[in-house]
Amino acid sequence: MDSHLINPDLIRVTKPGFIPWIAAAVASVALVACVLQDVSRIQASIQSTVASHVASAFNVRADNTPSNAIVVDVDGRDVTLSGRLNSQGEAGANRDAIVEKLRQIDGVRVVVDDMTTFDPRAIARAEQQRFQESLDSIDATAVVFEPGSTTLSLSSESVLLKVASLLKSSPQSSLKIAGHTDNSGNAERNLELSRIRARAVADFLVARGVTEQQLVVQGFGQTRPLFDNTTAEGRAKNRRIEFVYLK
Repeated sequence: MDSHLINPDLIRVTKPGFIPWIAAAVASVALVACVLQDVSRIQASIQSTVASHVASAFNVRADNTPSNAIVVDVDGRDVTLSGRLNSQGEAGANRDAIVEKLRQIDGVRVVVDDMTTFDPRAIARAEQQRFQESLDSIDATAVVFEPGSTTLSLSSESVLLKVASLLKSSPQSSLKIAGHTDNSGNAERNLELSRIRARAVADFLVARGVTEQQLVVQGFGQTRPLFDNTTAEGRAKNRRIEFVYLK
């Protein structure tokens, strides 16, 4: 047939429909969803396994709550350990070996050790030194009683408020409150008086928020003079309250 006899109106160009494109898009979305699901499943598995190992090795819970000493963060197949580790514990001694063991877990690619260590004994020593220095700065000689009485003078309150504040700031610390008298009068009476006065100081502190567990009360009467009891000045100084740091 001659080409000039073909009617151009009879020629049709078939255009592709939308159905193949839609099918391809759906397939792509399904593939991505499957990949993401697999990644999520792998990450959850790694999170669970690593957290379990950490809980066992570092003696913390595996639920990764903020109260844990060690926090586990999993990003894909990368694991980051952060938090504070007791350098004196078994885990602290075996830290490198534990981290290396985590690297061997199936699916883990990288383990980043961002943990910091602390020495609880050094912290305790520093706290004890801070407490002792603060206690030494308080003038215990300003704690006095009304003459011949077990009632604290008003001038004593400012000093005792400092002691109360110090104890409340360090609830693990404790003090011995020691009462002393001069040698005037009966020795047995002086011993009892020193005990009552020391107890009065303790009661004042407890009323200001200090716990009874932080205080030990003891009276020594006239048995431990620091000054000459033959002079009025010496006797006045021997009538005293002492604060002794226990722990």
